[in-house]
Amino acid sequence: MATTFYVAFDKPVPPYGTRGGECPALAAEHAALDRLANAHGLPTLDRFVGMAPAAPATATGEYPADRGRPLPRWYDPAAGRTAVQALAQFLRDNPAAISRSAAMLAELEQVERELAAAEQCQAKFHVRLLD
Repeated sequence: MATTFYVAFDKPVPPYGTRGGECPALAAEHAALDRLANAHGLPTLDRFVGMAPAAPATATGEYPADRGRPLPRWYDPAAGRTAVQALAQFLRDNPAAISRSAAMLAELEQVERELAAAEQCQAKFHVRLLD
């Protein structure tokens, strides 16, 4: 089963709604990117995951507390943008550091745009990793 990676928002963020776009390269390689970030003293994307993958969402993407699942954690988009910008700059400077770096860079830039829109709306976010 493939992993899905996307940014979710706690309220609608124009033009994205309550979730950003799918990021297939980040879904496939997020663990490798986090290891690389740790090795170079950069922030990781893992720190912004709202729920552990072992606690799946419902079909609507919600985590109902009435089913005994914890509610998601939400983060400040400015902190997320800072992390994403640092990772993107590292990939620009070191494109051979990781496989699929060009695709990952494009998706990091997409996530940065989504987080900038969230900042404008004063929305919180988290990363969702779903199997």
